[in-house]
Amino acid sequence: MNEVNPVSSSNPVHRPSGNHQPPAREASGGGVHRENDSVEFSETANLLAKLANLPETREGLVNSVRSEIADDSYLSDEKIDATVDALFEVLQD
Repeated sequence: MNEVNPVSSSNPVHRPSGNHQPPAREASGGGVHRENDSVEFSETANLLAKLANLPETREGLVNSVRSEIADDSYLSDEKIDATVDALFEVLQD
């Protein structure tokens, strides 16, 4: 196991000079408040958040539709009529 040196007053913490956050102050609600706090998320993080919120894939349904498409039994008059009706409703709105 690695040794950890004890904390003592002989090694004070030095704050870097330059552009740094203002010291925290206690907010009226009892929490810590900083004037300029902000958070930025990368494009990858935003994409991962969207992926996490996608509904679960119904693999049985997907496999069933794939097999119906493969053997040319997917399209039926009822499905075509329902699709055309749905398109007309969207176009009328």
